[in-house]
Amino acid sequence: MNSTLQQNRKKYSNKKNVTLVTSSKLLSSFGDGTSKKIEKIAASKKLHVIKEEKVINITSTHIYTDKQRILKHTGVLWLTGANSTDLFEKAGMRTDDLGFLLVNNYLQSEDYPFVLGAGDCISITKDKSLPKNGVYAVRQAPILWKNIKNYLNGENLATFKPQKKYIAILSTGNKEAMFTYGTFSFHSGLAWKLKNFIDLKFMEKFK
Repeated sequence: MNSTLQQNRKKYSNKKNVTLVTSSKLLSSFGDGTSKKIEKIAASKKLHVIKEEKVINITSTHIYTDKQRILKHTGVLWLTGANSTDLFEKAGMRTDDLGFLLVNNYLQSEDYPFVLGAGDCISITKDKSLPKNGVYAVRQAPILWKNIKNYLNGENLATFKPQKKYIAILSTGNKEAMFTYGTFSFHSGLAWKLKNFIDLKFMEKFK
């Protein structure tokens, strides 16, 4: 264990116990190397991780998993992925198996071309596995806006072309972060500074 992880263990030694229950591995979509790195970081900060186990029931005092584990708790913070609404199905629009509106590469509904969507509420028919995260939602926004105007004006629509790799930076506390690009990753204070710079620059747009 390197000196940074040892120092982090000391910093977090007096913190209350925190347990993370996840149905997969941590950051599993970024590859085994990144997953193992983030697990070491979690351990250094006294975060107890239970992997590949689903929560099936919760009471005011206990959590129950699909592997017959019972965990006592004093408070629960739910961290869930994107969830769909039944609005699309009720409206007779085609959806994927999870209820997300199916759209083509122009971000149009498969059934009603005058309905367009972007972000977490849609799945692209030719790329249903595309992650529902802020990176793609932000990149879809200008295409969505352009295509709404073009559709109303009878003009050609623009195609959304998702990038295969993207930068993701996860803050890990103490002004450190995990930088990832595809399966490449590193953890450092520099990664946090880069994240902070990008976040502040983005927020400046709304002032």
